[in-house]
Amino acid sequence: MAEATLPGPVTAEGAEPLRISRVARLVVASLLDTLLSVLTLGIGWLVWAAITAADGATPGKRLLRMQVVDVQTRRPVSWAKYVFLRGMVGQLILNVPLLGWILFFMPLWDERNQSVGAKLSNTVVVDIG
Repeated sequence: MAEATLPGPVTAEGAEPLRISRVARLVVASLLDTLLSVLTLGIGWLVWAAITAADGATPGKRLLRMQVVDVQTRRPVSWAKYVFLRGMVGQLILNVPLLGWILFFMPLWDERNQSVGAKLSNTVVVDIG
C-alpha cells in the first residue's frame, strides 16, 4: 500500500506534502495514551495532554512524533477543536449502537486514515520529523 500524503497548499511554493500516519501508528499511539493514563492515574496524563494540546498532540502522539493538523491550513489544530470535535462529538457518535462499532474501524478503509472525529473536524494525523 502506498504512503498517503496530504498535499501542500496550491498557493505555497515548495510546500512539501505531509505524511499521513498509518493506522498501525494510530493504534500504538492510542495504546500508549491508555498506558500512560493508567500509570499516572490519569492526572499526569491530563497535565501532559494540556501542555501538548497546543501542538495538536496527545502525550502518546507526541512520543511517536505525530501531530493532528487541519487539512486546509496544515497547521496544528486548536485545543478546543481537538477536544470538542475530535474527542467529545466523535466519541458520542461511536457510542451509537451498531453504528459505533462499524465507524470505530473507519480508519482502516478511509484514504486518509481518518476517524469520525477527524472527519468532523477536518483534521488528519501526520508524522513529523
